[in-house]
Amino acid sequence: MAQHFDVSLKLLFRWLAGIVARTVFGGPVVEWLNVELPEVRNPRVDLLARDGAGRLHHLELESTNNAAMPRRIAEYYLALHRALNEDVEMNVLYVGKEPLRNVGEFRTRSMDFRFRLIDMSEMDGLPLLESEDLGDNMLALLTRCDRELVLRRVEEKIGLLPHGLREESARLFMILSGLRGMTETVRRRFGMMIDLMENEVFAREILKGEATMLLSLIDARFGVVPAWVFEKIAGAKEEQYLAWGRRLLTANSLDAVFE
Repeated sequence: MAQHFDVSLKLLFRWLAGIVARTVFGGPVVEWLNVELPEVRNPRVDLLARDGAGRLHHLELESTNNAAMPRRIAEYYLALHRALNEDVEMNVLYVGKEPLRNVGEFRTRSMDFRFRLIDMSEMDGLPLLESEDLGDNMLALLTRCDRELVLRRVEEKIGLLPHGLREESARLFMILSGLRGMTETVRRRFGMMIDLMENEVFAREILKGEATMLLSLIDARFGVVPAWVFEKIAGAKEEQYLAWGRRLLTANSLDAVFE
């Protein structure tokens, strides 16, 4: 489940262009970077972006409290600085349901490293709800904003989208709602926008087994998983997972994996 939310949140953040994007990335993102960090246990950072002023911003997504997280962020900073020879603003966005217990620093007698730690549950949800950016509207669900207002706003905005994008956005919102235990509520609310039979297949396959493993491997190899890959995997059979997995070992691009 943690991998599932992680992949989905990365996809959502690639779409963001509003308040949350400005808060985390300092403005519009002009470039997404995929950087391998061979000396770090998890060699691929969640999201690394360059803003219009040329500054680098790293975003790590956390859905659980983890005492080792501050040290991991410090390791990421040093590895990124070594790989790029540039300063990187380090951000951690906590989206978990439990109260945040981590702190935005890693301190020892010899080291004092600080990073920005943002707790979505403490953010003011009203500006996100009033934003013209659909991603902001969706993320308002993770704040203390009235959830019924969020559901109405997102339902209204998604209803205005083209058919294909409407279904993909509704699925993504349903996945996001799982972080607050509202999956079934959102499933019922958006039943008119998503073909329920297709959605049940999507949810069942994406949450377990071969689909989860394949998504995790794609994310590790190529970075954030694009929407069209979700569509491919959602309706696939077991033999297709195996074929894609074999191609993933040698393919130089996602297109080559799914050709």
